[in-house]
Parts: sequence; structure tokens; C-alpha cells
Amino acid sequence: MRITKKPVERRAEIVDAARELFAIQGFVKTTVNDIAQHIGIAKGLFYYYFKNKDEVMAAVIDDYVSLTAQKVHRIAGGEEDFLTRLTEIVFTIIDMSSDAETVFAELKKADRYMFHQSILEHAYQSFSGSLRDMINEGVEQGIIRCQNPLLTCEILFYGFGMTDFTHMEKKQIVQVIQEALCISG
Repeated sequence: MRITKKPVERRAEIVDAARELFAIQGFVKTTVNDIAQHIGIAKGLFYYYFKNKDEVMAAVIDDYVSLTAQKVHRIAGGEEDFLTRLTEIVFTIIDMSSDAETVFAELKKADRYMFHQSILEHAYQSFSGSLRDMINEGVEQGIIRCQNPLLTCEILFYGFGMTDFTHMEKKQIVQVIQEALCISG
């Protein structure tokens, strides 16, 4: 018996299957046929929703970025003190990058560095407003005292997105942030 789903549900199902297979097999080794078979649909139905594997990859990235952006916005607007919220945001960004690296690990090996960079670019555009508001709040409160806090924040964002922090303790990462933003504490 053929199961008919709403287009939004079917599209989400394809994206979820792609994310799962990219994490297991890697992007390069996963085929459109693999994705279709994983959820029991015809290959042609995949092409109804996506032109190619790169397009479904972009949808997977959008999901990661959207979830992270929601979390960053929630943290930035929270009631906790500034340093607690800033630290939570930084670790949210690190976690997003780490999760994305798991799913897209072989992209660097396949000489697709720019694809990884585009993930960061998309992410930064999605929640740069919240980051900018946080930095301005820290400057107004006299907590952040560096010469160009917005540029420093952007540099930190991209740096954190491209750095492997598995060898560092959280306390060390917080110290790096505080030093970069001239925060004493």
C-alpha cells in the first residue's frame, strides 16, 4: 500500500534521511538512491523535492543553522548574567560546528573546504544580530573593553567554527574569549 504524505512531511523525511546517511557514510559516498531506499521512496520522488544531493545537503545545513540560531536567540534574550549567556552562546556555536563536522567530515578531505566555510557564513548571517546585541550589551555594561568588539566577535565566531576544541577544557576556552574581548574575571 502506497503511503501518501504531505509535501512538507516528505521533504523533512528526505532531509532527515540524508542527514543520517551523511553522518554514517559521509556526503561523498551517499547517493540519491541510498537516501530514497533508506525511507522507501522512488528515486524520482527525491528529484521532485531536490534537484541533486548538493541541494539536500543545503537543506541539512539550513536545519542545523536554524536550530542553532533559535538557541542563540533564546540564550541572548535570557535572564542570566552577561558572561553566562556569552559562554552559553560560544559553546552552542562550538557544538553546532562539531555536529556539522561529524555529518560533513569528509568534505575537507574531498577538497570541499569552501562548503564548510559556507556553513559558517550562513550561520553567522542567521544569528549575527543576537551576537551584535550581546556584544553591545557587554560594552555598555563595561564588561567588554576591546578596541573593536564587533570585529573581534566576528573573528572569534569564524575561529571557533574552524577550530577543534576537543583538546581544550571549557575553562580554557572561556579564558580565550575573555582575553580576546579584554574581559577581566
